[in-house]
Amino acid sequence: MSNRLNIDLHGKTVLLNKEHFKEGTDLRFVCKDGFGCSSFTNGTSIYGTWVSDGKEDKINGYDVESLLEEKK
Repeated sequence: MSNRLNIDLHGKTVLLNKEHFKEGTDLRFVCKDGFGCSSFTNGTSIYGTWVSDGKEDKINGYDVESLLEEKK
C-alpha cells in the first residue's frame, strides 16, 4: 500500500494529516504523480501542488488523511 487510503489519487484533492504539518498550514493538496498516487506500488512519494498557493511539493502517501469531495 503506497498511500493510507489505498486508492488511486492521480488528479485528486486530498486532506493531509494535521499532525504531520505545522499549525496553520492549509492541508489541501492536489496529487499529480508519484508512486504514492497508486494503490499497487511500493513507493510512497506523491508530487503535486498545494491548493492554497499552487506551489509544487512532495508529500508522503501516509500523510494523506482523506479524499476531499469533488464539486459537480
